[in-house]
Amino acid sequence: MPPMIRYSIMVLTGLALLLLGSRLVIDAAAGIRQRGTLERIEDKYGPLDPSSLARETPPADSDNRVLPIRAAAEAMVLSSEGQDSDRNLVGEISRFRSPEIEARDLERLRGIVESNSIVFDLLDQAVDRPDADWDLPYHMGFATEIPKLIRYVSMSKLLAASARFHITDGNVDQASRSIVSGLTVASTLGAESVLIMQLVRLSATQWSLAALRELLATHELDERTLERLARAIDEATVPDGIVRGLMGEMKGMHSAFVQMEHGKHLPMGDEAMLERNAAVRWIMRPLTRLSHQSFLTRMDRMVQYTDLPPPRRRIAFPTHPLEEEFSWWDVQSKIMLPNLANAVNRADVHAARVMLAQTAVALERFRLRHGAYPAELGALDASGIDPYTGRLPIYSRDASGYTLESSVANADPTTYLGTSDPILVWTVKR
Repeated sequence: MPPMIRYSIMVLTGLALLLLGSRLVIDAAAGIRQRGTLERIEDKYGPLDPSSLARETPPADSDNRVLPIRAAAEAMVLSSEGQDSDRNLVGEISRFRSPEIEARDLERLRGIVESNSIVFDLLDQAVDRPDADWDLPYHMGFATEIPKLIRYVSMSKLLAASARFHITDGNVDQASRSIVSGLTVASTLGAESVLIMQLVRLSATQWSLAALRELLATHELDERTLERLARAIDEATVPDGIVRGLMGEMKGMHSAFVQMEHGKHLPMGDEAMLERNAAVRWIMRPLTRLSHQSFLTRMDRMVQYTDLPPPRRRIAFPTHPLEEEFSWWDVQSKIMLPNLANAVNRADVHAARVMLAQTAVALERFRLRHGAYPAELGALDASGIDPYTGRLPIYSRDASGYTLESSVANADPTTYLGTSDPILVWTVKR
């Protein structure tokens, strides 16, 4: 064999051994980092197996709100074709953008509400039940099948539109019935560790609170109705809902990383190259392990960040967890995590809306008992705390009523989404 060829073979063999050795060292180091992070995360949150998200003891069918809610969603009748469809009309009215409903639309809405009477009857059953469980197959990890949320979005809009119809018609009992049903639907979505369900919960609650805001501004309610509304608001609050959703994302993606590392089928598209080619999978394993470790670390910090009230976050996290620099191999985190900032932001605005609703109902109950609104919110038995300041919300009296608002209503809209939302300012005149 010519010396040059022999030399070339020796060089290539040396390079191959060097690369192999480097890969083995990097893989071992990545494995140590990965195992250390897994142990730390599991010590803090418990098992990362997605099946741990399921309830150990599901409620009895007679106690489970989800069953009549599912039946109501199936029974709902809304035309969805064309620009002038029932779904579009209900969606527009549920947003409370226009001060009044046109007479033609009011009659159409009356027909829609009457044709869906069974929906309201079924939801009455849900309101009276004490528990909720959607019985999701969490063992499927990232591929967990969830309900067709579009139907529950449409039903929540129908309930808000129904409330607005009854407010316009002067029927306080039916308006409050629709609002309570809407809040009940929202509260059941908050029972699950699925981020998209938590985000739908925020929207469903928003539409119901918009209806409540208009109801309080236009009608005086009795103590029984106010007590029922207060209970429904409390049930729909779910203060740890987004944290629960983030935990679901963490455990689901952990399961996906484990499958990726072992070359099992991933539910993210076509048969993956990592599944088909054992050699490629072996070569890529260090990067998979490093990405896994980095994702869990960032999700842990994101959960910690979200679990704190906004004023304390600025102290505990001078730099937002999602503004920290990503490593070049951290592809999954770069794709997934930036979207979580919007979810946390929406949860903060939601907390402000709920706080104002709770306080507004407490003000009405105070007025019923004492004949006038209090001079200060400190006189209330229970007043909400503005999540953005950690203090009481902004409250001002005038001769005939009051204005109640969260500090986020005046915040920088580039920092807090939804700051132009009218539900962040409640004005009641008597």
